[in-house]
Amino acid sequence: AWKQKPTVSDLKKLAQANSFDEMMKNRLFKVILVASLANLGAMAGTFIGIYIIWQRMGLINPSELLKGII
Repeated sequence: AWKQKPTVSDLKKLAQANSFDEMMKNRLFKVILVASLANLGAMAGTFIGIYIIWQRMGLINPSELLKGII
């Protein structure tokens, strides 16, 4: 979004998009996609990191904890 900032027309075109290909041509969709995938990656990294730390420190068996929650 540094070179070409999303515009109001991008928002209108995004609402009218009928296919994923049309959405990928939209600058606003690309910005939203990058932000959402970055958030998902950070969330996955957090949970994986917690799992590894718990196992290495021997605090609790994460699989038993998850079975108790579910």
